Amino acid sequence: MKTYNHPILTEKEEQILFLLIHNYSQQEIAQLLQYSICEVVEIIAESLCSKFRLPRFSTQLLINKAIAKGYAMIIPEKLLPPRLGIQR
Repeated sequence: MKTYNHPILTEKEEQILFLLIHNYSQQEIAQLLQYSICEVVEIIAESLCSKFRLPRFSTQLLINKAIAKGYAMIIPEKLLPPRLGIQR
């Protein structure tokens, strides 16, 4: 049985990582999620890079490693469009 070593991410980390993978800039992510740019940079540099065991802060290395682990296909719940209610 094959096991995968996937970092456990917080909701904020999942959202930021997903948007990074899909070519959003750090500034765009901050605006979209209503975080400060400092908070976005800190989460990337100190939290995500650490969880993905990167030797240094590198957004591109983080993106490459996250894609390799399948994170490009994981859409954070809060980034999904609202579901349409069907009324009868």
